[in-house]
Amino acid sequence: MEVDLTHTLMNIHLFEGASYDQIQRILTTTTQRTLAPGAVLCESETIDEHLYVFLDGALRIETPDKIKLAEVTHVRVIGEMGVLIGQPRNSRVVAEVESTVLELHGEDLQQVVHDEPDFGQRLLINLCTLLYSRTHGMNADLEALQLKKEQIRERLAELAPDDPLAQ
Repeated sequence: MEVDLTHTLMNIHLFEGASYDQIQRILTTTTQRTLAPGAVLCESETIDEHLYVFLDGALRIETPDKIKLAEVTHVRVIGEMGVLIGQPRNSRVVAEVESTVLELHGEDLQQVVHDEPDFGQRLLINLCTLLYSRTHGMNADLEALQLKKEQIRERLAELAPDDPLAQ
């Protein structure tokens, strides 16, 4: 099982390029948690000292007002921004079904980075590329929404030309 977890972490973008030994060291400091359906993994607008690796189940990512934004069903890291740069979480994460995560305390990750600066540099590069891909994806989503908004506005202008929303 430990070899499987090591390979799982090595295939996560944030840890890409890490050595087997570096991942093993990280795994020695993690705690595996099972979340019951409805359990809150993290709240928005908080700075959590933990980074989580989602392994199994389904997590719901939602706004502070509990509006569902996305669902996590594939292995991925959650909370990397809070742990690596101390920023508050943007969203709330709730277990939709029984789910399994690995919990890594930020201080333990910082210790590995301190002891192995090349690993820390790799994490930062991976974080930058991850943020770039997320930003690129959000820009594409915004462009699609802008197009949809224009289509709705045009249709509204056809149906109700005097409606102020059509302007």
